[in-house]
Amino acid sequence: MGYRSEICAGVPIEDKDKALAIIDEWDAIGTGMLDRFWDKNPDGSSKDPVEYFYMQADYWKWYDTFEDVAAFEEFICDDDKRFLTCLGEDGAHHTNYGDSTMHDIYVVSTLAVEGDIKWQHKRDNERWNKV
Repeated sequence: MGYRSEICAGVPIEDKDKALAIIDEWDAIGTGMLDRFWDKNPDGSSKDPVEYFYMQADYWKWYDTFEDVAAFEEFICDDDKRFLTCLGEDGAHHTNYGDSTMHDIYVVSTLAVEGDIKWQHKRDNERWNKV
């Protein structure tokens, strides 16, 4: 079966066709405006928002030994305005090029504790051996 990943990538809108020429079977695509109030022109005026094209996939095999994956990663790395972030099925953040956080795209990890555990809190017990 192999290791599966969640993938999210973004490129300036003018790079959309180049990105899709490499991989065009994304689970979801979208567009949005990147507009950060702290981005200023050299004269201090606000920069115009930049339109971005976003790609998302879930449960994909994402190995850099695959020709299209290697080509896509190289494409992303060719311009610092592009980003790619991948999260493995085990929660590992295994690929990160560029800055997805500038687009409000974050990797968030959680710890799931399941089962029939009868918890006691230290504040409720002076000694743990009462369990």
